[in-house]
Amino acid sequence: MLRNYIEAMKIDCAWTITEGNPNITVAVVDLFFDDTHPDLQDKFVEIKGNCNPAHIICNHGMSMAGAIAAIVDNGNCVAGSGNKTTVAGYCAGHTCNSGSPGPATIQAYEDGYKIISLSWTSSPITRAQALEMVENGVVIIGSGRGNGWSQVQDIDGVIVVGQVNSDFEYVPYASFGDNYIDIYAACLNVPRLTPFGTCEVGSGNASFGAATVAGIVALMKDVNPCLTPGDIERIIKETHQGLPVNAHQYPEVQNGIIDAYEAVKAAQNFQGTDVVVTDVESWEDQMISGDLIIETGAELTITGTVRLASNSNIRVMRGARLILDGGTLKLNPMCYSEENPYWGAIFVEGNSVNPAYPENVGKVFIPQPVNEYATLDPEQAGVFISKNNAVINGTKGISTNTPYFQWPEKRNYYGGLIVCENTTFINCWRGVALMKYGTFLHPDNSRFINCTFENGVYGITNWASSGVRVEGTEFINIERASYLTYDAATEVINGNHFIGDKESHANRAIDIIGTHPIVNRTIIGGIGNPNKIDNFDYGIYLTAQESNLGIRVEGNTIENTYIGILNLDQSNFHFYRNQILDNDYAMILWNSGASQINEARENYFKNTLTHGIYSVGKNGGLKILNNCFEKNINNTYSDILLTGIRFGGFGEIYSSQRVDQTTSAGNIFSERPNQNRYPFRYARNNNTGFVPFDYHLKTDCIGIPCYREPRRVVGINIENNISQYMTILRDKENDPENQCENESPPYYPEMIEEYLTLTIPQLKTLLSNHISSYGNLDSLDHLNYALNKRRVLMRALSYKVAISENPQQLNSIITTFPPNSIEEAMIYYAIFMETNPLAAQNYLLTLSFEHEDWYDFKLIQEINLNRIINNHQATSSELDYLYDRAQDAKIYSGYARGLYHFFVGEHIEIELPNNQLELLQSPGGTLIIDEIYVSPNPFKDEIQFNLPVNKGIIKIYDISGKMIYQQKFRKDNFVISNLNFANGIYIIEINDENQKVIHSQQIIKN
Repeated sequence: MLRNYIEAMKIDCAWTITEGNPNITVAVVDLFFDDTHPDLQDKFVEIKGNCNPAHIICNHGMSMAGAIAAIVDNGNCVAGSGNKTTVAGYCAGHTCNSGSPGPATIQAYEDGYKIISLSWTSSPITRAQALEMVENGVVIIGSGRGNGWSQVQDIDGVIVVGQVNSDFEYVPYASFGDNYIDIYAACLNVPRLTPFGTCEVGSGNASFGAATVAGIVALMKDVNPCLTPGDIERIIKETHQGLPVNAHQYPEVQNGIIDAYEAVKAAQNFQGTDVVVTDVESWEDQMISGDLIIETGAELTITGTVRLASNSNIRVMRGARLILDGGTLKLNPMCYSEENPYWGAIFVEGNSVNPAYPENVGKVFIPQPVNEYATLDPEQAGVFISKNNAVINGTKGISTNTPYFQWPEKRNYYGGLIVCENTTFINCWRGVALMKYGTFLHPDNSRFINCTFENGVYGITNWASSGVRVEGTEFINIERASYLTYDAATEVINGNHFIGDKESHANRAIDIIGTHPIVNRTIIGGIGNPNKIDNFDYGIYLTAQESNLGIRVEGNTIENTYIGILNLDQSNFHFYRNQILDNDYAMILWNSGASQINEARENYFKNTLTHGIYSVGKNGGLKILNNCFEKNINNTYSDILLTGIRFGGFGEIYSSQRVDQTTSAGNIFSERPNQNRYPFRYARNNNTGFVPFDYHLKTDCIGIPCYREPRRVVGINIENNISQYMTILRDKENDPENQCENESPPYYPEMIEEYLTLTIPQLKTLLSNHISSYGNLDSLDHLNYALNKRRVLMRALSYKVAISENPQQLNSIITTFPPNSIEEAMIYYAIFMETNPLAAQNYLLTLSFEHEDWYDFKLIQEINLNRIINNHQATSSELDYLYDRAQDAKIYSGYARGLYHFFVGEHIEIELPNNQLELLQSPGGTLIIDEIYVSPNPFKDEIQFNLPVNKGIIKIYDISGKMIYQQKFRKDNFVISNLNFANGIYIIEINDENQKVIHSQQIIKN
């Protein structure tokens, strides 16, 4: 019967699945061990404890070690059930019949062994000790005799083994029967190892059975290291091969005979045991192999450490709450592998039901609770709270994108409430993923305050959930984007710190992406408590940030980046009092809007390698006011450079901003190294090279280098108090030499805040009066100011109506103040997109502009709406189309760029034009006027053109975008006469002979 017991328990079949792993070790606590037996050579990893050499004659310990790990197929005595499994021996004997196994068991546990074999007649440890071990992942296997294990046998993960003979008949170990048995092993009268290299049939049958089961447990752990002790016991008991044949004679026999093959096979794909919380509970330490589910109406507080398996998720259902109060969520260390170093995710269900969708008839939308501790409502969002130095380690993320529903039902469960304070997210693939919920009507109350996100691919990603706040939080060594948003108005304020490592591909600190215009604003930074961004490829990366309230980037300190702030495509921005230090490029403004009045104001630039403010493409309404440039060390550097998208093309900035020697914009410029200091360092591309470019510059203005100021003002640390420094810098009393203080250049950008306090009737009257005043405009800059104010008033009015008690008034407002351009249509479109995409879809169908950009804007948004409404995934041809349109530098390009990123996960990188400056002309030389000259403006019946090309087409559009005039030209200096247009605003577009637009501007007929 040398191998009969192996076959009887189907251990040989189990070996066809796995032969075990020498890195899995069973701790055997017994009388005595030594490592001299030939059937155990190289099988002991260690032998510890009271190993009295006189006890070498005690064969019990040797037999148990052999049952687990004896070498297979070597011609010696027995084969260990664990095959290649190893053992650790803990000597605990006093004599060959007695010992003190309790301390040795505790030692084995403290040494980190997760399988402990105890072939003793009763449990050597207390119930409390057994519970602690099992909760920390230890499987305990004991030999059943009488009632010896009655105090611990009911603990899941304590497995008590009884004995059957080769005929599968139960044979009681004790004369009065063995109670509390979990599984039976065929272990009677089988060979076992004995001292001095011998082998014989001996006593201790149930003891041998327990050790044999311990070896089988080792095989199960090899195929699935994530199994908890409770999982292992459950599998062993559920896969048995039947009750002992004489079980009917013994009422105490309730469980079957072990089937090693079925147990190991089941272990391979075992998904774990779900833990369901249905009431109010509080946990300390816990181990979970399945999912943790907090059901509606339940609340779970975790103060200890919960270890989860690789596939384990946590589900917080609607109307449930999970509180991580100083506790830790982490991967079960036994489950870790380099291929899969994470556990699952925490899914928090919300209520984002939109009654406008046809499948939601009869369903109810209930906003998130304002107070995360509010009484639980079964229809309200589930809540996740972490606080008091809680730790979330190794997860794939907290997410409101639950996998438990199919589209379109899935989107009704977006919007779970997540509130994290004083929490560390470490080694997570992603910290948090928020899905579309919050709007200007119902903001997402999720917030992250004084948290740390360290070592991950993403920190926080936000898919269109507005209202989320991030405050006082550190992001350390996040690989791709620390904070990434799509179409979300959010706040990143109050001293966040982004710490990257460009050499380790720390790509973007803050990545804000638009696929369509939105309503509320994003705020990044804050005066007095700045965000700090250090050592990234890109500090703040903005794409298509056209929002009705505008994006504000203020009071940030950005250091050691390739590009400090990159703003791409049509945007509505205010960049204010940022410190941008030691960057390759400080600020790049790429095609942010032909007529959009944006501002870069009171920013401080120091040690920039290439260019300070680099304006590329159409940034027509850009205001550059009161900025300070200091210590820029590259001889090809320019404080402000204006150029086209491609070298040889034209950048755009409006006429009164170009040549104005009567006022100052308040900027203070840097010195050129090794040359006399220039009072300005503006330049623009004039199609052949770069030349000085005047901008609100008084001819007698002498700027004082910024770096002198900190030495002259005692007690001001420029690095920490930019606000105070900038104020003193422009104070004549403190610096009488400074003649460049701001003299309020005309047409300062309108701020929407001053209008949001007005009533709807007041705004209607103000907008009507403003529109009627257009006939009095006498310059292009006046016109741009007027158009900007019109848009600001339209934004304020539509916003106030949308949040009113009667939002249906919006259609009336649209009828009264219809959009005259794509930019104005976007104001209303933004409101529909956030509240009802189906209405946005219908609104697009009501619009028609003859402007060539409208077709592409509409087609891009149709793809976008299909994504939002139908969960559409872009086709390859659609991706090609988006990629191409992103290159066009048009009003729609940013949305193509943002949508491409949404589908692909990669940015379409811009290619900067050749930007190495030729040697600048002396500031005393002739002023350079823009080479495209269209005058007079306003005009009566003729317009004169002076152009850089001598062949092309002139097109004129009315304010609605309808083309009303077209003429070819074949010289660069000519006049168009007899323009009998009605008084009003028009757009002139100049195309070269290849139909490429080289210039467009607005002009007034009066």
